[in-house]
Amino acid sequence: MGNTSALNGRVAVMTGGQGGIGKEITAQLLVHGIEKVIIIARSEDKYITAREEWKHRAGISLENDTRTDVQNEYKHSPQNIERVFATNCVGHQVLATALLPLLKNGVMHGNDVRIVVTSSSFHFWCQQLDMDLLFSSSRVKWPALYDGIWRYGRSKLGNILFAKELSRRLLDDQDPASKQIYVNSFFPGNIVTEQWLAWNFSFGSFLGWLIRTIGSRLGQSVRDGAATALYLAASSEVRERKHRGQYFIPIATLCKPSAISEDMKLARDLWDWIDVQATESLGLDWQYR
Repeated sequence: MGNTSALNGRVAVMTGGQGGIGKEITAQLLVHGIEKVIIIARSEDKYITAREEWKHRAGISLENDTRTDVQNEYKHSPQNIERVFATNCVGHQVLATALLPLLKNGVMHGNDVRIVVTSSSFHFWCQQLDMDLLFSSSRVKWPALYDGIWRYGRSKLGNILFAKELSRRLLDDQDPASKQIYVNSFFPGNIVTEQWLAWNFSFGSFLGWLIRTIGSRLGQSVRDGAATALYLAASSEVRERKHRGQYFIPIATLCKPSAISEDMKLARDLWDWIDVQATESLGLDWQYR
């Protein structure tokens, strides 16, 4: 990441920036001089712990601080949408839509804008996306472990479809600023983070430890995982090579995703479906508040 451009004067919004790979991405943004990182986190305790770690990292200065896994348990969001998909897909589309006016304003100040979406190789596990099943009252796959992995993969498929559809909409937009917003998705790699503790619940503590040990030796480091995100967020190559709606794997390597994730009709249908869910919960004018 030594060739990452300086980020002086730039602002980033990070979802999950307090844990896992997000914590390292946040650290690298700070190392490269970003002016401000706004972290959207579900765990205040994890954020406080992460902040203490950042304070002791070389090259990081925190001057001001102002205060969202693979799950075998089947739960719903308050809108009755399966919770993993609601968190990873619905919430991110709503957030990105709400931020678009600010992002376009950033373009008008002479900078391009990047939206970097974290996906996973697990998206290959999901070869069909039926929106009706997102309201299912029970698991749709068995056993529970397979269902958890499949639901996680379904949400990561949704992330790629979201990146492609948002990129298409921005290119079709009449506002010239929209064409200076680059949206791409990436897979950070097989990185052992605290989320891997979930394997203990599926296989027991010993096998969970064994999976983490093998993963740490055969997978990528947290720093390597953050490198692709930094490339998509800061490298001039993204603009020069016109990377839009594409999928990357470690490190900063363009990759062809699954066939279903390139279905642009499905991408449009999913976008419209999420928009309907958001409108039912937030009201007709939620995009303009």
